[in-house]
This record gives sequence, structure tokens and C-alpha cells, in this order.
Amino acid sequence: MPGIAGIFSNHDFVEGPQFLDAMLQSMMHETFYTRASHADQARGWFCGSVAIGGSYADCMPVFNETHDIALLLAGECFSEGKTAMSPGSRDHPFAPQHLVRMYEQEGPAFVRSLNGCLSGVILDTKKAKAVLFTDRYGIQKIYYHREAGMFVFASEAKALLRVLPKLKSVDPKSVAEYLCYDCVLENRTFFRDVQALPGGSVWVHERGGISKGCYFDPADLEKKAPLNAADFADQLTKTFASVLPRYLAGSKVAIALTGGLDTRLIMANLPPDCDQITTVTFGGMYRDSQDVRLARQVARACGKSHNVVQLGREFLSEYGRHAARAVYMSDGLADATNVDAVYLHNCSRTIAPVNVMGTFGSQVLGRVRRALRCRTPNPDLVAATFKAQFDSVSELLAPFQREHNLSYILKREIPWYWSRFSVPKMSQLTIRSPFLDNDLVDVLYRAPREGFDGSQFELAAISKHHRALLDIFTNKGQCGNLPPLISKVVGRLHKARALMEKTLSWDVLPYSLHHAVTRADSLVLAPLQLNKLVLGFEFFRHYNLWFRRELASYLVETLLDERTLSRPYWNADFVKRMVADHIDGRRRYLSEIRKVLTIELIHRVLIEGDVESCSAASRTCIRF
Repeated sequence: MPGIAGIFSNHDFVEGPQFLDAMLQSMMHETFYTRASHADQARGWFCGSVAIGGSYADCMPVFNETHDIALLLAGECFSEGKTAMSPGSRDHPFAPQHLVRMYEQEGPAFVRSLNGCLSGVILDTKKAKAVLFTDRYGIQKIYYHREAGMFVFASEAKALLRVLPKLKSVDPKSVAEYLCYDCVLENRTFFRDVQALPGGSVWVHERGGISKGCYFDPADLEKKAPLNAADFADQLTKTFASVLPRYLAGSKVAIALTGGLDTRLIMANLPPDCDQITTVTFGGMYRDSQDVRLARQVARACGKSHNVVQLGREFLSEYGRHAARAVYMSDGLADATNVDAVYLHNCSRTIAPVNVMGTFGSQVLGRVRRALRCRTPNPDLVAATFKAQFDSVSELLAPFQREHNLSYILKREIPWYWSRFSVPKMSQLTIRSPFLDNDLVDVLYRAPREGFDGSQFELAAISKHHRALLDIFTNKGQCGNLPPLISKVVGRLHKARALMEKTLSWDVLPYSLHHAVTRADSLVLAPLQLNKLVLGFEFFRHYNLWFRRELASYLVETLLDERTLSRPYWNADFVKRMVADHIDGRRRYLSEIRKVLTIELIHRVLIEGDVESCSAASRTCIRF
């Protein structure tokens, strides 16, 4: 994704400019990216940035008036600060130059005022000090490697692999963690000796050393006194309405609209003077999903245009290429059933270069259960020689289970688990979420100890600002203007239909049950086309079905290849049975296929550099 890269060297590093150029070149994935660099050979600083053209960060490096302080930034900042804005803000309310002035006034402590999804480096030649920082939650990644006399960092791990080939090795512990948790824990990566800065980091390089600091710890907010239910709801409603306009700046902005409450809350709070706003929803190849149909109604009620971006046969026909590209661009964070995010958001660029999303709304409002939890695959998948490594990570989350729920989400789930969804999106668009605004999060820590219901809050806030939106059902069967009894029945039908599709499409049941459902689908429902009665109503992704049909040949070509079968993690005999049984509809192994395929793509495109063969497999092996 667009970001920063650099080297801090303690010696006369004559290769610094060439190293930096190679790192930045490895991050230039799109023709609409721009790049910038700044070097200070005397101090051993070689830094640069890659940005989406026309975005907030497409003006790097930014200097102070005396040119002895330089800023290279990725992402956006919504800090209001203490000084006036300079012109040239690219339709954004808080210009990057403002951050340089904040640093001049406060030094490295300026990071405490940062608000937004961003990371950056400040090079202060006057004080011989370089300041590297991340956002509160580590959404804008910074990966690093440290060795004698050199500190190398970048927003993409592959930039480090490009200039330090010795790092091209997959960490077995990371593979084991991914198999258990769908992500790598503790700010580590898939690659040996490459780590990620934690959220809220401020690291200072001076006099040849690195001092590590942390400017934000969610535990500090847990000390806030709770409000009573009425005062809290009122304060939260007012705060959301006041912060939302910060995220709507720009000449063309799209609300990523769904049928749920989080984006409907955004729509209800749109200010009257936002003519540049449009809406977009992702759809599938079988029918208009509930998200599409309900989002269209919400957009119409708010007087906004609505656009649909479809995931269909065009994507499937080039799945191998899209998968290899997404895994490469995201450093392996995008998995085999989420690689379509790059494709979809690239298509969405034609509608608007900025997307405002309800991302993390349900999480911070406590409307959903924790997503970061153990999801072990079938134990027969793991090779006997790898089982000890696999078993050793099964309790790694235990020390965090008693943490404050919101702190757990902000400190663990967002940087570790949810990055597999956020990073691919940020490679194509400027992504914004008002639900992580500093002011809103501060209020959320004052929630009543008992009785707070995130859904009821959103319903009340929508009612206050745009009552008509409650006449439209949500994708969970809430709202609607029908009589209470009929509304309840309709809501139950919504949930039942969603559960039926989820049962057909995803691994939501115990192994024995979803294997039975798969056999019923293969032998009865699919031949009679009865599965089409529910397919596409709730979801636009159907990889369980696609791996049986459209992508079956790709699966055979990739997973039964000798390179895959010889990896030290897998029981090769089980992988062969797994692929055959899944394609033939005897059993369902969606989770196992996803994990094996993702790890294999990481090896091929990031370690072995074999992007072309992955793409070729797609073109020659897909069948319809």
C-alpha cells in the first residue's frame, strides 16, 4: 500500500540512495501512485514516500520555512491543532504543513495530537534527530529490521526483502499463528526478523541509537469515569455528528454503503452542504444482495446517487492473477478469500478516490463478538513434524482475554486481525472511518458499566437526525415501517435466509454438519439449482462454491503442485484428499483451502518472486 520507506545508517552508507530507490520502486504498484524522497548523506538518513496521486500525502516531502525539518507522511491527519492552516490543502481541512509546525512547537510530543490513519517520519537536521511514528492503532503499517549500524523501515515488508534478500524466509511460528488465528500476532510478520511498529509508537533516531516510545495506550482511557446511560447516549450522539464532517472533505467522496446500521448512521448525519457525496456498494454475480437493495433505498432517501461494483465472472476468470497481486501488494495480509478487495476497490476508484466506511463501527460499539480468536483447521492438515510448532501457539491469546473489550479491539484486533481487510483497500483508495476518531473513542470509554447497547444507540441517533431511514429494513431485519408483529416475522425471515446462505457459503457449523450440508448441496440442491434460491441474498463472495466449480482447476494446479505438497507445514496426503473431496462435493474444506492457498501464495510471490506462474495458472486452468 502507499506509505513511507527509509534507512537510518550509523556509518558512511554510500549505497543509501540506491537502497532507497529500490525500496520505493518495490512499492510502486499502480500508475496512479507518485513517489518522493529526501536524503541527508551526512547523517545517514535516506527516506521516501509513495502516495496515491491527488491524495493528502501527495505533496511530500514537506518542509518548515528554514528547510531544516522535513516530513514524509502516509495517510491523513484530522488534528485541529493550535496554528492556522496554510493554503494548498488539496481540499482537506488540515494541511500536512500543519504537522511540521506542530513538531516545531512541541517536538516529538506532537504525536499525542495525531488523529487519523497515518504514519510518518520527521527529519530534524538542526537537532540531528529523526522521529518515526505510527497512528494510535497501527493501521498504517511500518515494518522494520535492525542490524549493526542500520535501521531499515517501510510501510511494505517487501521493500525490506528487496534490499536485504537474507530476510526472504517465512517464519514457521507465523505460519502456525495464521493457521490458528487467521493472522500473525504480537506485531510480527510472516518473515523472519521483520517486525511491525506497534500502534501509538514514536521512535527517535539520534546519536546512532533508537529510543522506543509509546504515546498512546488504550489502558489510560479505561480510567475515565463512566457516564449514566442518558448522558452517555447524548454525548456520543453529539460527538459523532460533530466529527463526521472531518471525514467528508474532498471534491469527490463515496460512502461505502451497506444495509447495516453503521453506514446508515453516517448517512443520517450527513451535513446539508455535501453535494460531492455519492454512495457505492459491492454486489455479486447471482442477484442484488440485501446490501445492494437496502443501500439503494437509503441513498434515495438521502438524495444521493448510488453505484454498484460487482464481483463476478470477470474477476473469477483472472482469479490467479488477482490473488497473486493482492497477496504481493499486502505482504500476505490479504488471504485467498479476500484477495478480491484490491480488484473491487480499484473498480471503485472510478466512482470516487475517497471512501468513507462504517469500518470498526460494530466493533467499537460492542455490537459484535471478538473476531480475534482461535480458529484451528482440521488437525490432519498439519504435518507431524510441524505439529509441535502448531500446538505451541494455541494459547497465545489467553493473557489478553480479560482485557477491557474496547482496548482489546483497538490494541489487538485492529492491528493484527483486521489489517487483512484494511491494507488491501488502502492500496487503491483513501479510506476513512469516523468510528476511530479520537474524540469519539474518548467518549466511548465513558460508556456505562452496564446497559449500553450499541444497536439501540445507533437506532436512536438515526431517529434523531433522519427518522425516515428507520422505515427501511436493515440487513439484520431491524427497523421497517410494518406493524410490530409483522415486522418481527419479517426480521426472523431475514435472519433465517441469511443463516441458510451462510451455512451454504461459509464454515459456520461443526465439521460433521457442514460436511453433511456440502453433500446435500452437491447431490441435491446444486443439480436442481435449489441453492440459487438463497445464493446472493446476503453475501457477494461464494468461494466455497467457486472452489468446487469455477476455480476448481486453479485449486488442483496450485495445491497439488509438488512445491505446495513439499512445504514443511502440510500433510501432503491430507491435502490431496482435501482438494478432491471439496471439488467433488463430498466434504467442505473452505477454511483449510484458504489457509494452504494463502501460505503458498506468500511463498511464491514474496519469497520466490514467482508472480507470473501464479497468474498463468489462472489463465489456463479456470473452468466455468
